[in-house]
Amino acid sequence: MPFTYISLIRDPVARVISTYRFLREHPRDPLYDKVIREGMSLMDFAKSGLASTLNDWQVRSIAGIHPTATDWPDALDLAKGNIEQHFSCVGVTERFAESVVLLAKIFGWRRLHYSPLNVSRSETQCTDEERDLIRDLNRLDQQLYDFVDERLTEQLAKYTDISEELRRLHRDNVIHAPVDRGLRVARRVKAKLYRR
Repeated sequence: MPFTYISLIRDPVARVISTYRFLREHPRDPLYDKVIREGMSLMDFAKSGLASTLNDWQVRSIAGIHPTATDWPDALDLAKGNIEQHFSCVGVTERFAESVVLLAKIFGWRRLHYSPLNVSRSETQCTDEERDLIRDLNRLDQQLYDFVDERLTEQLAKYTDISEELRRLHRDNVIHAPVDRGLRVARRVKAKLYRR
């Protein structure tokens, strides 16, 4: 049976900040107590070793390297090779709409729309020093991000109607997003009623 992979790559600094924010807002996470009890700042978290499994995680995942591996000298080359050989599309989170349009072009999808989910409402302040430290700890992820971002631009350039497709997607999102939100709320209410 033929198969393919698709994925999205996120800016490494944004990903670590998001993880830090998530840990601070979710008491059930195993790292919550340590981060909160010790009053870890973003910089403390990045330096603590708690984030070591996060560092260059995107490269290691796409390269197929086990999460507990401590040495991965060829990880970036492996990840790029896997993308070129096995992935139909690798988008960029910061260019989500363009990534969705490219997926639609590649797979012939019609009637696209999406609603943002799991988007934090709070903002974690980040100094230039923290940003530089996180970027330094995620050098391979940054290189992969730059590679994927450039590749996405090249893939989109093959199509002449991307601007029109992006306008259509935006219009459809405006129409369908409120309906999607309403359906999600209705499902949550229904689930709560059934649990009683």
